[in-house]
Amino acid sequence: MVYTIDNIPARIDWEVNGDLARTLQNAKNLLMAHKGEVPYSRNRGLNPDVYDVSMKRLKEVLLEEMRRVMILEPDVEVVAARADMSEGFLLLEVDLQIDDDMD
Repeated sequence: MVYTIDNIPARIDWEVNGDLARTLQNAKNLLMAHKGEVPYSRNRGLNPDVYDVSMKRLKEVLLEEMRRVMILEPDVEVVAARADMSEGFLLLEVDLQIDDDMD
């Protein structure tokens, strides 16, 4: 099944139940992290350079960047990624394929 996550800030649910919910939360956490800010894993997270390129260029590289970011969550496969700046905020949405037998 395909699920969509985004980079809109949300609280971490430390008591999340179920493998699917935990996997989605882990994927969102990876999306929210910025490359270089995790001391023991400097390559983890979104490359902040995506904020400095044109929207046209971002759309060209976004899918590849999302696949790199999600490599640390083995239960997901990135199938699509979108970027939008119409609200003055760089909104990123990522579609993830997750096996139906997860929960």
